[in-house]
Amino acid sequence: SIIEDLNGVVQTAEVDTSNQTGQFSREVDVVLPPGVTTSQPIIVTVNILPVQTTRNFPEVPVQIINLDPAFSASVIPETVTVTLEGPEPLLQNVTLEDLSITVDANGLSEGTHPGIVTQVNLLQATLQEDVIGTTQPNNVSVIISVIPTETPIPSPTPRMRIWGKILP
Repeated sequence: SIIEDLNGVVQTAEVDTSNQTGQFSREVDVVLPPGVTTSQPIIVTVNILPVQTTRNFPEVPVQIINLDPAFSASVIPETVTVTLEGPEPLLQNVTLEDLSITVDANGLSEGTHPGIVTQVNLLQATLQEDVIGTTQPNNVSVIISVIPTETPIPSPTPRMRIWGKILP
């Protein structure tokens, strides 16, 4: 039959998307083979999404969080490249001030800790839902050292000079 030959796919008249954003529905004409008609209107739903894009931010410094105050720490490498992926309108105005890269030193003891995963923090609430951030490399080494305590150096006893006359 003619309907079976369509395999459930029909062509519609062109849908005008001018001045539309987001999702909208329209009643449309269907292009059917000769001799085929429809008794019900056909409604199509169109979902308009922004173009997805990526932006790279090279040499973003890695910050250490949750470090025990008895320790000092450094990371290798000190910077990473951040790639953000999301809707073009959101990404076009992102700056370095809108993101931070952290590694969590919670529970780490003195020594070198390779493979600590970096975390991309998007500081604008509007970015947090629709933007994905990754880093290259995606992990770093954290080197933790004990902060040396200062040993007080004893000061020399001051010498005293006494002036005067000795009385018998």
